[in-house]
Amino acid sequence: MPSWRQLIDAIEEEVQRCNHSHEHSALPKVNGKSMTAAAYRKALLAEEGDNIEYLTLGKLREMFMPEEKRMAQRGWAELLNKPYFARELIEVDRQTVRVAYDIHNPNEVIIRQMDEAYLCTALWNGNTASLVPVSRVEKALGARAKRRIKLAESKIQNAKDELRPVIDAPRKSDYRLLIPQVLAPEKDKVHLFESEYEHDIKKVGNNR
Repeated sequence: MPSWRQLIDAIEEEVQRCNHSHEHSALPKVNGKSMTAAAYRKALLAEEGDNIEYLTLGKLREMFMPEEKRMAQRGWAELLNKPYFARELIEVDRQTVRVAYDIHNPNEVIIRQMDEAYLCTALWNGNTASLVPVSRVEKALGARAKRRIKLAESKIQNAKDELRPVIDAPRKSDYRLLIPQVLAPEKDKVHLFESEYEHDIKKVGNNR
């Protein structure tokens, strides 16, 4: 993946090529060749005059900044879990404002009123977990890395579980073997004397 700077440079190179080198078939021809966009613009300005109201560099920069609505509270406005402060925010306390931010520079945000009137530039200055402000791009990359690490750890654990041997379910123990059996006198034995019968009864009783 190219870096953000490499992407911007590649886009700028393509824009310059399209405007200054590419001959557009939809534009008028000069000496049998279609004009480039830059040459056609230059010809129009020379013929009609340059009465264009150009945007300032600041407005051009802000055109591509995303905005979110926030409520001003005692000079503070919170964005992306970071508080931004400016004294001018006290003048619009408890009012909803528009907060424009640069995704690559979290150190400041531009505050505008709801009618787009510029109010102030608020600076990052609050008690956050990180001592160094982290841009939204870096924050997103960090979250993505954590998700990939968690997924990899899950795959490793699944592989380890597959290597574990299958353990059979323990068999139910037969506790009846631990209970001493009670012996009864032999039913078929013939006792000739009462003393023999009493002897056998005592013998059975001692084995309980």
